Amino acid sequence: MNGRNLLIETLAQEDFPEWAAFCGVNFNMDPSYFQRHFEADPHRCLESIFIIKDNGVIVSTVRVFQRHVWLGGKMVKMGGIGEVSTAEAYRKRGLSQRLLAKAVEYMRQNGFLLSMLGTGFFGHYERHGYRQVKEYRKLIGGGSVTCTGATLQPLSVRDFSAMSLLYDRYTSHYHLSVVRSPEYWRSWCAGEIRNPVGLFRAGRLAGYVCYDGSFVGELIGEPEDHDLLLSAVTPADGVINAPGIAQTKREIVTCPYYDCIMILLLRPLDCFGRTFYQTEDLVEYLNENGGINHWTQDGF
Repeated sequence: MNGRNLLIETLAQEDFPEWAAFCGVNFNMDPSYFQRHFEADPHRCLESIFIIKDNGVIVSTVRVFQRHVWLGGKMVKMGGIGEVSTAEAYRKRGLSQRLLAKAVEYMRQNGFLLSMLGTGFFGHYERHGYRQVKEYRKLIGGGSVTCTGATLQPLSVRDFSAMSLLYDRYTSHYHLSVVRSPEYWRSWCAGEIRNPVGLFRAGRLAGYVCYDGSFVGELIGEPEDHDLLLSAVTPADGVINAPGIAQTKREIVTCPYYDCIMILLLRPLDCFGRTFYQTEDLVEYLNENGGINHWTQDGF
């Protein structure tokens, strides 16, 4: 059947188990991952999950994640695109393109200013106006750091309240970091944050780092504390993969950037003392002013 003859629907509650299983097959992951990502999302909404069925069976889907992100010190309503998948037998029929168009229409109708996604298939999304934006990293060499008047200790969900205060203080200055509500910390972050380690001074949390192996997924604290926080990370081959905002006195092996993040401006955006009308103009500005800083834990 021609893909144009198959109708777009929003996901019904009774179809959720089938949808999670469908995503699991197409991403080669346990369906419980997609169930958890839905149930732990404080902004979850079945109406923002779009599907196409053939003979009553799901064959393609796209999900919109509702978030707010920091941009130029302002909170901007952002729609994250995820769970983009089509059954193998139905690919190359334009189903995903139709669903993406529907998702963009939904975001525009519901007051989203910006959309964002991560991918390696850029052309698929460029047709809808998405453009790549840079996320800078630093590969930092190892080395010892003297810890004077401070201690490093593992953190847990009991520390989320203190962590959230620090997070808000520092990330509001970064571009495209997710705004985290208390509910978001309790539900989403509890299942996503990996290996949090805190820097304590006089019994108070002064900063923290989250990492997976040698990859630093989150670095929060004063720049002069970054090296001390990074000393909690066990690097592979002596090199730490840190965010571009990391300040260090250690050897910087290289400063690469990732360009797997794409953004789409959905309507004119007043930010940085000017009005952006085109996605390309916003991307150019961000790339020339430090790129973006989207923490691993907030991935969708």
